[in-house]
Amino acid sequence: MATNEQGVVSTTASADLHTHFHAQKQDILQACETPGASLSDIAKLIQDLRKLVDSYGEGLPKYDRGRYTEELNGLDTKLSTLRTKDKPKSRFVFAKSKKPLPAKATPPSPTVVAGPSRDREEASPSVERSPINTHTIEGRFNALVRPELAPGTGTYTLSLSSMSHCLIDLRPCKSPSSTDPSQSALPVLTTLHAKKLTRCVLLAPLLPGSAMLSDLDNCLVVVGAQQFRMHSSTKTKVLLNVASLPVIEHSQNLTFGPYPNLLLPQTPDYVSKHTVVQDFDWVRGGQSPNWSLLAKDDVPEDLLVQLSEQLDGGMDDQPSVDIWIDRLLVK
Repeated sequence: MATNEQGVVSTTASADLHTHFHAQKQDILQACETPGASLSDIAKLIQDLRKLVDSYGEGLPKYDRGRYTEELNGLDTKLSTLRTKDKPKSRFVFAKSKKPLPAKATPPSPTVVAGPSRDREEASPSVERSPINTHTIEGRFNALVRPELAPGTGTYTLSLSSMSHCLIDLRPCKSPSSTDPSQSALPVLTTLHAKKLTRCVLLAPLLPGSAMLSDLDNCLVVVGAQQFRMHSSTKTKVLLNVASLPVIEHSQNLTFGPYPNLLLPQTPDYVSKHTVVQDFDWVRGGQSPNWSLLAKDDVPEDLLVQLSEQLDGGMDDQPSVDIWIDRLLVK
């Protein structure tokens, strides 16, 4: 697998792992739902998938390693549940009466083979963790794009692909006046994957996980993350708040600036490292020619605040999308 000098897995390798992992996971879940499927074969698939993740070692970001481990543990729990259901239920069996023994001998206790206690079954197993949801949006053109997820979805990973001339709003919905208890459990975006975006404006919140972007052309990205990777992209402006060193590769004409303070729900407990971008393709000393820092006057914070307010007010018409994309992106 491709890594840099510090042993960090490249964006391409991380994206390939993400795609392969979730494809294999879906195959395993489908096998679990198939009547008569071999449990030993399912166990082997889970074991092989775990070995694949382990082979990446410390090169994977800490959050990604933890996320894969949690999903694998969920598959193990599901398999254990299937094994329990697969065992035949036993019945009470009483031993036949024995002939009287001499007085000095101690008669053996009657043998009783007990079936599983329902109360014991309900109390002893560990609670199965909810699997991490993966949501995909692809093939959009000239549109306002928002994830359509119901309250109660919990945490989720989002994959975006093949979009052009779109305004992509990934910020959490606001419903301060709602008295519906279900609104207290709005979906939480944890990890973002995006590829093949052309002339798009992407607004994302501060993520507790990673943001991995590839094949972006003439876009504006506003995002916060623990880890940030960008691959094979050009002419893209990134307003970033990131806890670790951001990484780019196979990219050019990128500009970086700070995540707009007025859009931050709260100040993170770390200092953003958006000014120290690592370019995997620039091994020489000095500044990489593939990226630069935005001047303060070039950060469109006021425009983004206006856009945020208009989006929160219910903007959904196509002319407004066109106007905002033209205002924020170079023609």
